[in-house]
Amino acid sequence: MGEERRETFEVGGKAKIELKSLPSGRASFLPGEDGKVEVYVRGRDVEEFLIEHFGDTIELRAPEGISTRWDSFEVEVRMPEKGVSLSANVAAADVEVGVDIETLGFNSASGNLRTKNIEGDAGVNTASGAVEIEVVGGKLGVNTASGDIRVREAKGNLGANSASGDVRVESALADLELRSAAGDLEVGNYAGGDLRCTTQAGDIKISVPPGRTLEVDMNTHTGDIRNELGESEGGTEDEGNGATAHLRMKTLSGDITLARA
Repeated sequence: MGEERRETFEVGGKAKIELKSLPSGRASFLPGEDGKVEVYVRGRDVEEFLIEHFGDTIELRAPEGISTRWDSFEVEVRMPEKGVSLSANVAAADVEVGVDIETLGFNSASGNLRTKNIEGDAGVNTASGAVEIEVVGGKLGVNTASGDIRVREAKGNLGANSASGDVRVESALADLELRSAAGDLEVGNYAGGDLRCTTQAGDIKISVPPGRTLEVDMNTHTGDIRNELGESEGGTEDEGNGATAHLRMKTLSGDITLARA
């Protein structure tokens, strides 16, 4: 893929990596050595690719004027497995984070994001890229126009908005708000306190564990509503032994299903 460039930097325990711009190609963030960040860049004119080091901050930026898919770069960053915060701004480049990070900020036009564990907060905005996140310990906000959103486990509050993509959260432990115009919304195991799901034409499916007191509001204009917990569990379940969960689900033409996790 053309030329290759390598840079190595020493960093402290709270390093930050900023990918300021990447028009197309791919950026991978992988486990490396403690106290060290190694940057590999492959592509044309790699010497023009900006790599700067300010204290514990590493800044990466594609050269100005690069604007076509043919002028792409492959960026590989090897970094400590703990204590690194990451921000990335890309156009059509895909970003994969194969190492645990502290916080994440991500913006893209059509690039996809796949990341492992995020200890703290994360904010993700993309026009048509898909988003796949393993675990988030803090607050998470995700906005996409047409890409799908998948989160395996959300420990903090989660807000996700998609115009036409599907949203799936496998497990949620805190407040949850999901919105979509035409996509489906699904939560595999909701153990939080306040859930709000709204879609225009998509289906909604929420599964809850046993031992919860449920306050449920389900509303659809032309779709079907299925309560697989039984009529008595639409209000109070298991004689109110567990904490109360407030579930609000609304769709215009989709179906709504309330099920056992």
